[in-house]
Amino acid sequence: MACVLFRLFLLLVLAAFSQGKRLGPTSPLRYSRFLDPSHAVFLRWDFDYESEIITFELQVQTTGWIGLGITDRYTFVGSDLVVGGVLPNGNVYFSDQHLLDEDTLEQDGSQDAELLKLTEDSSSTTMRFSRPFRSCDPHDHDITSDTMRVLAAYGLDDIPKMSREHTFVKSIFLLQILQYDDQDAPEDTIIHDLKISNSYQFPDDVGISIGTPFDPQWIRLEIHYSNFQNLPGIRDTSGMRLYYTSHLRKYDMGVLQLGISVFPIHFIPPGAEAFLSYGLCKTDKFEEMNGAPVADIYVSACLLHTHLAGRSLQAVQYRNGTQLQVVCKDFSYDFNLQESRDLPHPVVIKPGDELLIECHYQTLDRDFMTFGGASTINEMCLIFIFYYPRINISSCMGYPDIIYVTNELGEEASENPMENLMVLNNVEWTPENIKKAEKACKESQQTVLIKTIDEEVENTTGWIPDIIPTPRGSCLESSGGKVEPQDKTPAGFRAVPLALSGSHTPTLRHLPMVAVLFLQGSLSWFLAMLQTGV
Repeated sequence: MACVLFRLFLLLVLAAFSQGKRLGPTSPLRYSRFLDPSHAVFLRWDFDYESEIITFELQVQTTGWIGLGITDRYTFVGSDLVVGGVLPNGNVYFSDQHLLDEDTLEQDGSQDAELLKLTEDSSSTTMRFSRPFRSCDPHDHDITSDTMRVLAAYGLDDIPKMSREHTFVKSIFLLQILQYDDQDAPEDTIIHDLKISNSYQFPDDVGISIGTPFDPQWIRLEIHYSNFQNLPGIRDTSGMRLYYTSHLRKYDMGVLQLGISVFPIHFIPPGAEAFLSYGLCKTDKFEEMNGAPVADIYVSACLLHTHLAGRSLQAVQYRNGTQLQVVCKDFSYDFNLQESRDLPHPVVIKPGDELLIECHYQTLDRDFMTFGGASTINEMCLIFIFYYPRINISSCMGYPDIIYVTNELGEEASENPMENLMVLNNVEWTPENIKKAEKACKESQQTVLIKTIDEEVENTTGWIPDIIPTPRGSCLESSGGKVEPQDKTPAGFRAVPLALSGSHTPTLRHLPMVAVLFLQGSLSWFLAMLQTGV
């Protein structure tokens, strides 16, 4: 009897925590984006970092099938695609699929997306579903804080077939944390609008100082337009809103430029499948150059920047020779999507820490050397960190010993660095020499240039530390389970009941800690009651 009561109690307690954080069929979603030029494909989404669940809602102007998924940079092959629609008789179909080739869809072995809503009216179809950031299905792409290439497709009937005309890819920061809160501005605040929607926003107790010798003397909005198809009727409403007040916030915001110094000693060989470049920042001279004690600084956001050859980049923090964490990264960088990225939690940088910037390039499409510079056909390796409280340091960047690199490649080096660049330009860039150059750049002593806001420059030196890859978290098993043959309707699709539910039962490891402690305490109390015969 006690065992039966215990099981019953356990089920009741677990049921109390069975409501997860997955958004329901009508929950508001914070983010949205059109995925096509004609605005026929509209995506809304939201996510929960704690439960690692993302919710999508795709609305397409069609009464046929619609699909949404993730693809990579180069090909649709292997893309995952969640597909659904409403049949003429009102029944819905929904399936977790992937692309075998550019045109052929195949159903996954497990259903890792949970349907929350699927409706159709006379002109459009709307599908809302949730999925884990990382499922245990190898056909599903991970949802990460990197640039994600979102793939949307649709048809004019209920027979899913890929069509280039109705397939669109857009680069999006799906896990970006944006805060569009209304500002509580003092009464004497002067507000000047240069119009923007979704403007980047500093933390509540941080602002940009104006009026001191170290402050910006002017503000410029620079916009680069890209309309290669010359599509008519496209209007831009971007801009900024400035709040100017004498009531100062607690901290001044600072911007620190990290990476590789932008001049030709930064080089990338042609024909490289992959080439890694490194720029080191050592902060042990910050206090001396600041002219005042330097306290811990808190990084709240980053902006990552390379040019067209860039494929990924990351900033890694070290303390006392030990790697602490990746401050920010993008392993799927897109030159056409360059926006600041809020960090989930502020990163603390202490005096004496080192920051290493790693950039990954690919130059298979080039038969000429690529050098560091301002032009788009040149390259950069930069990460700007937004931090507070501000200090008198504007940049901290490194570059390799080009004489050492030249010697390692078997060439006769000159004492003039620029002459060595001419020598490197004549190297036969075989895959072996490319790897040799990459290794030499990493092993060479780095010169670190530290620059203050008022243009003072100091040099120091250092060595590139190794980067230990961050272990991936465990995947989430499918809540839908394996798709059986009898579950498919129409052919190749999982049948979906008409009564859709937004509830979700999370695994125990995703319960909040207070819930776990309460559960443990309740079970301990109940066991004690059983032992005493109460």
